[in-house]
Amino acid sequence: MQRNVMIIFLSTKKETVLPVQKIMGELGPYTKTRVGVHDTVLENSTESALAMLELVGETEKHLDFEKRLNAIEGVDAKLNILEI
Repeated sequence: MQRNVMIIFLSTKKETVLPVQKIMGELGPYTKTRVGVHDTVLENSTESALAMLELVGETEKHLDFEKRLNAIEGVDAKLNILEI
């Protein structure tokens, strides 16, 4: 059994969140689980954020999304293909 998990790190959340959200919206049909990890406590929000996605469907599509996310300055995306 194969599981595809993508980890996305935004080092500059304010500048990258909109283009990342656009791409993640396109990933919607391929996203089984989405978890966002970031510190947001009123005015003390951090500059960085982390998202973890469990993806379904064609691995080639996932690799394309990884490439598009990594083209955004301040974003580091990594697709992990797990054989379970």
